[in-house]
Amino acid sequence: MCARLDPKLKGFVTNNSPSATGDGMLMAEAIGAELIGMEYIQIHPTVHQASSTMLTEEIRNSGGILLNTSGKRFTNEVNYRNIVSAAILEQDQGKACILLNKDLMDKNVNVQGYLEIGLLVEYKTLDDVAKYMGADPAVVKDTVTKWNGYVAAKNDPEFNSAFTWLRDMSTGPYYALWIAPGIHHTMGGVKINEKTEAISKTNAVIPGLFAAGEVSGGIHGGNRIGGNAILDIMFFGRTAGANASAYVQ
Repeated sequence: MCARLDPKLKGFVTNNSPSATGDGMLMAEAIGAELIGMEYIQIHPTVHQASSTMLTEEIRNSGGILLNTSGKRFTNEVNYRNIVSAAILEQDQGKACILLNKDLMDKNVNVQGYLEIGLLVEYKTLDDVAKYMGADPAVVKDTVTKWNGYVAAKNDPEFNSAFTWLRDMSTGPYYALWIAPGIHHTMGGVKINEKTEAISKTNAVIPGLFAAGEVSGGIHGGNRIGGNAILDIMFFGRTAGANASAYVQ
């Protein structure tokens, strides 16, 4: 369905459940519900392609960097998801290597989970990282040296990163993994009102049909932030449950 709505997404992996195929939206549409914002599909920049596992933004927020196949940084790692994703897709082979060190790993329990499941692998030196990447060790070392200088100066002249998350990566061991963008969230879906009642194409309430969460549309506009989505499912989920119960009674 995503590929039909946006042909550029053909072949993209997704970190969502295999059961998330949009059936609920289609069933609602079949009885007259209006679907809105269906063209707004969010891709996450850092997804391990073979396993479709999303690597949390916390890696980059805490100081992890992205390298292209040559071993060079190419973007502000913590820009908006669509901007970082586009930057990755412009690189050789449309992929990037995410790099972090033990300091970052030790301070973030969420990141440690990727090590525990065998997704992230430990490399003792940057030479080992370069070997994994198939890149020139001198280029990888130069990139990390520059990064450490930017951390010390709290200034990234290459990509204008202006965040307090900057962290030195002078010492190993290191962790690296090839990633690429994957489909993460759909902002479109069934049009609802504040009671989570589904709205028809004639702008009328469809009795007994309630929608909440990612099956609904128009809540997040053209893009979506994770914290907002959590509030969305909590508030509208509870509202839909209460109103559906009241309707049945």
